Amino acid sequence: MKRLWSTYEFTLRQERRRRKLGQRRHHAQERQRALRKRPTRPRSTRSRQQESSLRAPETLSLFDEPNETLKYCNTLRRYLNQRGIKIFLDLGDVQHFTSDALLLIRAIIDSSVYHNQVSGNLPRDPTVASEFKASGFFAGFANPPSDLPPAKGLIQKRSSDKVLAEIAAELVNFAEEHVPVSKERANACYRTLVMTNTHNHAGDRKPAGRQKRQKQQKRRFPQKWFVSVYCRDQTAYFSFIDLGIGILNSKPAKDTLQRTGVSLLSYGRTLLLKDAFNGTFGSATGRLGRGLGLPTMKQDAENGKLPDLRVLTSDVGGSVADLDFRAVAHSLRGTTFRWCTRPEESNND
Repeated sequence: MKRLWSTYEFTLRQERRRRKLGQRRHHAQERQRALRKRPTRPRSTRSRQQESSLRAPETLSLFDEPNETLKYCNTLRRYLNQRGIKIFLDLGDVQHFTSDALLLIRAIIDSSVYHNQVSGNLPRDPTVASEFKASGFFAGFANPPSDLPPAKGLIQKRSSDKVLAEIAAELVNFAEEHVPVSKERANACYRTLVMTNTHNHAGDRKPAGRQKRQKQQKRRFPQKWFVSVYCRDQTAYFSFIDLGIGILNSKPAKDTLQRTGVSLLSYGRTLLLKDAFNGTFGSATGRLGRGLGLPTMKQDAENGKLPDLRVLTSDVGGSVADLDFRAVAHSLRGTTFRWCTRPEESNND
């Protein structure tokens, strides 16, 4: 039996292989020469990232100037949801601000998906600029201003390191260090903070089994809540922001509309929000004794324990004590509360 590599057929096969290999090498060299002769495009001097400047209105406040403030914040949110955009917050024209607007801006920046670069300037008015720097807005930023004064404000957000009671206690203690607060009002502030910061406080019931796992996979970036306190002129301003679905889109609200058999447009947003604070909704969990947070907040506001309690959710907001709610031109995705507390002798409650 002859060996395979000594036969004439094997010699012919090897010759064909060498010929095909030479052809492939020749074609590869031709392609390389063609690529070298192709004219190269000039490098663009334009930066890869687009730069967008957002000019803030003169009044930054969700309750004093809701339309312009919400328009500004929604534009900021839209830019932060795009990849590769540098954002410059032009605050030079700001003449007046409140802590709720600063908390919303901070919440939108901290909860953005792509973490785009955000920079900005301070208000040109020296008094407003000094108050802005003392508000606690820059705490936690990588490059804050170098001349920050002692903070008159504290911002906290949902964290796995602290329980809700600890966060609420820190905010109330911070307020008591700067403003004389009665024990009754301090307890009301603590109770309100704990109620507003409950887990999934405006969401649906937790799905079970496979549906729960699928829903969790879709939520790669969970919504967050933020709370703050800002002390100025012997007054402590508390603010709470939840970037979830909001009160009017919660499960209790949908159940109320389903029982009445009408749509939200026909029922009215302001009337639905009044029902929420009057205790008509009930609890999203269906448990006995739950769902009393909003009615309790209304009762504390009426009794003077939570002075000037205001709420803004979706495109409806106003005073909670007298249920004076009105529609606004722009919508907030989520819910905002703001109230204040001051020394008893400075009030006529």
